[in-house]
Amino acid sequence: QELEAAMCCLLTVAAGMTSALTDVHDRVQFAIDALAEQLPVLKKISKQRQIVVAALSAMRTAEKEERGEGGDMRVEGERVAASQSGNSEPSPQSRASVLSRLVQSDCVDSLSSVRILRKMRESVRESIEKMKDDMRKAEEVVQKEYQHERKQEFDTKLYLVGLGRQSAEKSKAALPHLLFMSNHLGVDFLHLSGSVLSVVFDMNEMSSLKSEYDSALEMLRRCKSYIEMREKGEEARAVRCPSGLASLLSGRIPTGFEDSPSNETLFDIASHFGRLSSSNGCSEWHESLVKTWSWLECKYSEWSELESRSDHTLADADGLDELGKMMNELKMSGMDVSKRLAQFLERMSELTLAE
Repeated sequence: QELEAAMCCLLTVAAGMTSALTDVHDRVQFAIDALAEQLPVLKKISKQRQIVVAALSAMRTAEKEERGEGGDMRVEGERVAASQSGNSEPSPQSRASVLSRLVQSDCVDSLSSVRILRKMRESVRESIEKMKDDMRKAEEVVQKEYQHERKQEFDTKLYLVGLGRQSAEKSKAALPHLLFMSNHLGVDFLHLSGSVLSVVFDMNEMSSLKSEYDSALEMLRRCKSYIEMREKGEEARAVRCPSGLASLLSGRIPTGFEDSPSNETLFDIASHFGRLSSSNGCSEWHESLVKTWSWLECKYSEWSELESRSDHTLADADGLDELGKMMNELKMSGMDVSKRLAQFLERMSELTLAE
C-alpha cells in the first residue's frame, strides 16, 4: 500500500508539473509533500529489492560455475548433458543461501521475503506442526526422567544435564522432518545457520538444534581424521581399534575420550543420526554425515576381520614368515597395533629360541 501510494504521488508530480491549471498544481504540491515523507520508505524498499536481485543473481552465477559454463568444450558438453537430463535447477544449497540472505535483519520485512516465507511455511505447514509436536513430546520425556532421577528439591547438576539431553532429544525428533521438508521444497535447511533456521521456522530452539547437528558431524569427521592420519593422541588411539569403533558406532563413549555428560550426549546423537535412512540428496550435511558414518562402519568391519585373523595367526603360526606377513599387514592397517605387535615379537622370539 505504501508503495502504491508513493507511485501515485510520483505519477501526479510527473504529469502535473507542466500543467497550466492552478488546481492541478495544488494536487502536485500535495503529492510532493506526501513524497517527502514517503521517500525514506521508497529508498528502503529499493534497497531490499536490490538485495533480493543480488542474491538471485549470485545464485545463478554459482549455478553456471558449477555447471562449468565457459569456453572448455568438454565442460560445455557436460553442461548441455546436465541441462538435457533436467539437472539445471538451482541446487538446494544455492536456494538455502538465497533464503539466508532474504531473512537477514535488513531484508526480512521486505515484500519478497514476507511472501516467500509465507508460501514456504504454508507448503510444509503440516510437517512443521508434526515437528513441533514430536519435539514437545521428546522434551516431556526428558522432563519426566529428570523429575524421577532428582534426589533433592533442586539438583543443579542434574538440571543442566537434563537441558543438554532435552536439546539432544529434540534434535533427534526434528531431523526427519527437516530432511523431509528439504526434499519437498528443494531447499537444504541444514545448510542454514542456527539463527536463520530460527527465523525461517519462527522457533528459537532451532539454533541449539543446529549446533547439535554440526557437533555430531564434526566429531565423526575428527574420528575419521584420527584414523586416516594415524594420530597418536589419547582420543585418536581410542578409535584406532575395533573396540573403540564399536563403542562409537553403538553410541557409547570410547575409552580414552572424556567421560562427560556432553560427550555422552554427543556420541548418542551421532549414532542416531548415522543410522537414519538416507535423504534423496537435498541435505549436504546429511549426505556428508552418512558418508562418514559408512566409512567408519567399513573400517570397523575391516579391522574386526583383521584382528580375528591376527589372533588365529598368533595362536597357530609355527613359522616366522607367517608371523612377519601378519605383522606387516597390521602395520599397514592404520590400527593402533603397538600392543599386538609386541605380542607378535614375543611369539617370534619363542619360535627362534625353540629352533
